Amino acid sequence: MPCSEFFARMNRVRRGGVRIAFVATALWLAARARVPFAQDLTDFGVEIPMSSGFVEAPYGLEDEFSRTGRYPSSKHRGWAKSYGLAAGAEMTWLSADLNGTPPALTFSDVSLPSAVDFGADAADVGSFRPGARIWIGAQGATWGLVGRYWRFHHGAFHYDPATDFGSGSGSVLPAAAAIQRVDAYTLDLEVTRSWHPEVGRLEGGLGVRFASIDHDASIWAANTIGGDEPSGLAGLFREYRGTGITSGARGTQPFLGMQSVEWFWSGRTSALWGTARSRADAMTRIATPTGTLDDTGGASAESDRAMFLGELQLGLQYSQRLACPASAFFRVTGEYQAWLALGDELLATASAADPGIAVLSATAAGGPIEAHLVGLSIGAGLLW
Repeated sequence: MPCSEFFARMNRVRRGGVRIAFVATALWLAARARVPFAQDLTDFGVEIPMSSGFVEAPYGLEDEFSRTGRYPSSKHRGWAKSYGLAAGAEMTWLSADLNGTPPALTFSDVSLPSAVDFGADAADVGSFRPGARIWIGAQGATWGLVGRYWRFHHGAFHYDPATDFGSGSGSVLPAAAAIQRVDAYTLDLEVTRSWHPEVGRLEGGLGVRFASIDHDASIWAANTIGGDEPSGLAGLFREYRGTGITSGARGTQPFLGMQSVEWFWSGRTSALWGTARSRADAMTRIATPTGTLDDTGGASAESDRAMFLGELQLGLQYSQRLACPASAFFRVTGEYQAWLALGDELLATASAADPGIAVLSATAAGGPIEAHLVGLSIGAGLLW
């Protein structure tokens, strides 16, 4: 190889090595400067992409609020991870108000004359009773899937062992008993979508719901009037089972500028299609010294009908990030539910009479279930 060609090749190798060394040095310097350079960019309002998820871990939000009067957008905050699980439970304390005329018995003493009524509403289901709501699901930065179960049950019993029926005839009512029961539950599976506005959080959902509600009310009473022994029973039994679509929205907003305490609100509507069943029964009997007088009446209906449900919650929520990669919340809200079912009107009557002495009549009437529940909800949960 000629000397001139050898030296030409060595010059090309030297120039290539210089280029490689220059590029390597530039990459090393850029890597060393990456973290402070990114910090400088964020100081000037340039957004550096970060992982996003549902467990929020804001830093310096109170400083930002005191400086600007608002919290930074959630898209500029750090988030713990891009996916995770959510689970929680609520205790609901609700009072039930149901439609319809309660089944009733009317005893009449013809010799006075006087009459007294006894109704199934003596067993009051309007007092507050606990219920339970639990949920568990998977949540991503934007989309999630959650299952939810809620149950409410309230039963009441009233017994009147002896009531003076009137003066002058020695009539005494030895026993009266009223029973009333309401039982409701829902089971949901829902896809959720989250948004992160400038302040707070907004979430919507759409899914499928199965719901069931039962309402039973009955009254039984016995009496002695002028040697006769009248007794009667009246009852109303209603139920609905249905499946359909449920949709809801909920959100949070800072409360008085505080980072950890927020307003919490939630609204939900459901349209269900299913079967409504109702039955009304009435029975009367008067035992006399010479025989028995009795009468019965009844009505029943079963049909495929729609039901509409509405739910509202409003209250306060406290959130706290934990040492582990999770965040916990605790909230107290007021709650209202409306159950409106379509169905048939029913009427059952019965009457027995001993001429000149006693008359006993029984009535049970009702239409489709309409229930209003109002009260308090206390809940807690984890996001991790």
